[in-house]
Order: sequence, then C-alpha cells, then structure tokens
Amino acid sequence: MQGKQVIIMQTQWSTVIMSKLPLFLAFLLVSFTTFLPSANAARYLSCPNGWLTYEGSRSCYRLGGTTKKWIEARKACFAMGGDLVKIDSAQENNYVALLARTIPKNNNYLWIGLVADKNHKFMWIDGTYLCGHQYSNWRPGEPSNDGGVEKCGHLYLDSMTWNDDTCVQKRPPLSYICEKEKPKHLN
Repeated sequence: MQGKQVIIMQTQWSTVIMSKLPLFLAFLLVSFTTFLPSANAARYLSCPNGWLTYEGSRSCYRLGGTTKKWIEARKACFAMGGDLVKIDSAQENNYVALLARTIPKNNNYLWIGLVADKNHKFMWIDGTYLCGHQYSNWRPGEPSNDGGVEKCGHLYLDSMTWNDDTCVQKRPPLSYICEKEKPKHLN
C-alpha cells in the first residue's frame, strides 16, 4: 500500500511540473530575448593603444603630456581623434582626476572641455550648457570670471573641483585630458 502512495505522489508531482512547464518555458524565452542584443546592436570594443577607460564607460581617455594653452590642448586632442574631456558624472570626474595623478610631472591643474560663451555661461565643447539638472563640480566661488578674462575650465586635481581660468594660461605644467567614444563593432 505504501508503494502505491509513492507512485500516486510521483504522478501528482509530475502532473504539477508538467502543468507549469509552458509557463516556465515562456519565462525562459522572455529572459533570454530580453538580455540578448539585437542583430544591429553595437558592441563597444576596447580602447585604442595609449587610451584608457573605466568599467561602464563608453569613452576612452588620454592624457596630454606637455603644457599647453587651452586651444592648443584642444587641437592636440583633435589630432588624436578626440576632444577635451566632457565630464558627465562624479564617477567620470574622479576617474579623470585619478588618471591625471599617475603622471609624475603633472601638478594640480588639468584642462577640461569647459568654455564660456560671450555672457560667461559655461558649456561643454559639444555645446551642452551646464544647467541645474546636469552634473557640475565647481570649486566654491567659481566660476568667478576674475578680471573678466576667465573663459576656459580646468580641473583642480587636489580637490577634483573645477575652476575657470584664462584660456591662454600656461602655468607649468598645465596638462590636459582628451576623450573619444570607444570604437563600436556591429554584430
């Protein structure tokens, strides 16, 4: 008698599993199709030689090695296929500052892609204005436009905050950092 009960229990258990199987298979199908990229989705490749990145970033970064004025730094970035960095988050700001600290000759300043318009409203080099809803990290009291000539932005490495400065400032060693999008590979 006990053996029959076991068989009945197995049969009942099998019936329960089989009745839920279509639901389980549907769940698996949805799960896999949700996480699989489409045939046209772009995959980001690694950065080119000499460029660095951090996990989760779609950008590659490269430090400039010589002291330059802001416009010279921007031209140097163009020549390497990038532009001065546009910092969109605290994570990116911290990465840029930490990366710059790896260069022994670099002191406390690093040109970034901030520039002021004729009304002294700061924007990134791609034309995106700094608004209340976007990330910014100005040093307290900045931007000050001291003397009415501070139109370009740099990053203080000690505090990881931003400052406006004259675009022709070339205090040694005022370096710079370039950014470009990671190369994409279509599947």
